[in-house]
Amino acid sequence: REAELFAGSDIKRVNLGGYALLPSFIDSHSHITALARTISLLHLEEAKSFEDILSRAKKFVQERNLKPGEWVVGFGYDHNFLAEKQHPDKALLDTAVFNHPMLITHASGHMGVFNSMALRAAGITGNTPDPPGGKIGRCPGSTEPNGYLEETAFIQASSMVPAPTADQLCNQLAEAQKEYFKYGITTIQDGITRSGEWQLLRTAAEKGIFKADVISFVDLENSKDILMQHSEYVKKYCGRLKIGGYKIFLDGSPQGRTAWMTQPYE
Repeated sequence: REAELFAGSDIKRVNLGGYALLPSFIDSHSHITALARTISLLHLEEAKSFEDILSRAKKFVQERNLKPGEWVVGFGYDHNFLAEKQHPDKALLDTAVFNHPMLITHASGHMGVFNSMALRAAGITGNTPDPPGGKIGRCPGSTEPNGYLEETAFIQASSMVPAPTADQLCNQLAEAQKEYFKYGITTIQDGITRSGEWQLLRTAAEKGIFKADVISFVDLENSKDILMQHSEYVKKYCGRLKIGGYKIFLDGSPQGRTAWMTQPYE
């Protein structure tokens, strides 16, 4: 019976040797543009302690042969899994790269830590008030910033870090796409799209970079005009990119304990 089914067709039977074949997956929530920007960064996902962060940062500076004044940007540390069970501060980062502005982003993307040189570059001092929806960490008993920035304070300050060129970002976006393919994901989300992310996504779509389907969710508060100005992408693919809806912020990150909960985190 099987021979009859396969006769004269281009169907092939493949012995998977005990492995399972599954359909491709739809990514339920991620940020492909954010992942693309981390490709060339100092990776801290495996960091286990403050000392581990320091050693990785020093090695990164040496391997990249960075000149004094060039930014060191890291991503992926999670204080929940560090031996110290807390966020680093500027004093710690200063010991690693005192002659470079340095920023490390928490795994959630909702907070991070600046060293002293980076704080100066961002114009954050003891007189800088907490912005609405954000928090500037302070040294004990004073208003001096300790380097930790949260939510809108972090987003505003990190936006001034020099960005890669458009060509570099497109190449990094192609590399990020491959990371999804490794896990069988062929429909990818961009969980919050502002003007910069949209420009990158649209350029990639026009260049034919996307092999996966990519769905953009536009930042409702700050970038609503993207949807109005690019209606050809609304709910239909163009170059494998489409606008699927809006992103709305209500609270924050459960990892960073800034999300609303019915019971205290404690």
